[in-house]
Amino acid sequence: MYRHPAQHQGAADPVIVGQDYSVVAKHSADPEATERDVQIWAHGQCALLAQRIHELSGWAILELGINHFLVQRPDGALVDAYGVQRPAHDEDTSYFEEIADRYDAHGANWKKGNSDSYGSMTADEDRAETDEYLETPWMLAVFPRQHRLALPLSYMALEERPDDPCDEMEE
Repeated sequence: MYRHPAQHQGAADPVIVGQDYSVVAKHSADPEATERDVQIWAHGQCALLAQRIHELSGWAILELGINHFLVQRPDGALVDAYGVQRPAHDEDTSYFEEIADRYDAHGANWKKGNSDSYGSMTADEDRAETDEYLETPWMLAVFPRQHRLALPLSYMALEERPDDPCDEMEE
């Protein structure tokens, strides 16, 4: 079921540090649009994004306190809408603190998220919306297709859904 993703980009992994979105231009993304998207997907839709990346990769979901969710790659790097934060060396834990600072979650506990319960609450429409975001230039740099499972959790795309009979009754 789980397939190890292709080689990770390593030290070149893209990440937005502070509020500096200039790095996104290196990945053919519009900084202004990316900033808007990151604010939405990192501050309000982070659980949905983490759940979908988990479904597409098999990576563990981590929860910071009660207000932020992200995924952890097998190499220890943390992935969310801001990009990929990885330790500088094996004993480095400062990247956990940097993320906690970003969300004003000082002293909050990190714990492994319950992906089964998150997944059971994820509507197909939400998966489709998240998949659209994952296809933006920034998220393709952060979470490239080669890191995704060959057969992700499927859903019926919105345009493939049968017409709702209730719609005809309203006309």
